[in-house]
Amino acid sequence: MSGITHSFDIPARQSFVIDMVENKEDLGNAIALNSLLFNSAMLIGPSIAGILLAASGEGICFLVNGISYFFIIISLLLMRVRPAKMLNSKINISKEVKEGIRYVYDCIPMRYIIILLALANLLCSSLYSTVARICKRTFLPAV
Repeated sequence: MSGITHSFDIPARQSFVIDMVENKEDLGNAIALNSLLFNSAMLIGPSIAGILLAASGEGICFLVNGISYFFIIISLLLMRVRPAKMLNSKINISKEVKEGIRYVYDCIPMRYIIILLALANLLCSSLYSTVARICKRTFLPAV
């Protein structure tokens, strides 16, 4: 279920970053910052949760998680983003994908950002599942 949720959430979040940037020259920095925050949260979050779980128990972990969502919702409500204009034309998806790949290939900074993100996702996604297995084994022994 988490994978299905992320398949919708991550592209929407990434396209929202593009809408938030007013000066398109800053777009590369905004994308890199968003990715840094997302991957840092995936790395640091489970560590903090493990420490909190060991120190206080599951109830406090759920409480802290719920409070964090409250602050996220407030932050989203305070944002002012111009409404996007809807286009009525049909879009050729394969053409758009090829254009995106060509842009990333031709733009050296963007190419390096994409390579860095690919490496981070490749190396950190297995870390996340490994930490989850270790926490499960350590804090939830078999009955």
